[in-house]
This record gives sequence, structure tokens and C-alpha cells, in this order.
Amino acid sequence: MFNLRLFQDPGMRVGGLSPEASQRLLSRTGLYVDAAVIFPAEILLIEAKVEMESQALGQLLIYKDILRRTPGYSNWREEQVRLRLVTPNRKAEIEKAAARYGIEVDHFNPPWLIGYLLRLKRRRGD
Repeated sequence: MFNLRLFQDPGMRVGGLSPEASQRLLSRTGLYVDAAVIFPAEILLIEAKVEMESQALGQLLIYKDILRRTPGYSNWREEQVRLRLVTPNRKAEIEKAAARYGIEVDHFNPPWLIGYLLRLKRRRGD
């Protein structure tokens, strides 16, 4: 499934907003994992990033932490939850950090994405 919305604490507050206003705001933003693949014995949470892969590492760790508080997913034990970052980039530091936290890294480089990245780089003047 794609864009799986994960649990939000009903008591969570945003800034000085009331709990009710905070929940209205959070219900629109929320936390969504890009994809979740459910197997009989495990669940795989996937976050895809074209850039800023370091953010995806943090996102995946948070998603794993809150998955068990998400209605319908509370039965998954921590060791049954796998994490995967999908990116076109090969960055040694990202891959080392991912390995340290048990996050798998897949490289996805279709021709259309490489073309997009080159256009983006030119537009930025990189």
C-alpha cells in the first residue's frame, strides 16, 4: 500500500494551539510512509527520496517507532519491521548510517529519473 498514514497521538499539541486545533492541523499533515509491504512474517516500510536521503533515515526510524501505535498494526514486533530507503544516489555516508541502523538501501535509476536529476542540477546551477 502507498502513503500509509501512521498513528498520531491524540494528546499531541502544536505550539500554543489547543488539543482540538492541533488535531485538526495534524489530521491534514500527519505522518505517511511512502509504501508498506506486508508479508506473512514481516512488514517492510519504504521511504523514497531523490535528494536529502539523510531525512529519510530519520523518517524511517520514527515510522518504525510509531507503527505499533497505529490501529491495525499493533501486533508487529520490532524485529518483524524492516526499513528500506529507495534512492537514485550512491552516497557512502548515507549507506554507512543506514547499515548502522539496520536500514536497507536500494538504488533505483530509471532513465526518466536520471534525466530529471540532470535538469534539476542545471536549473540550480550545480
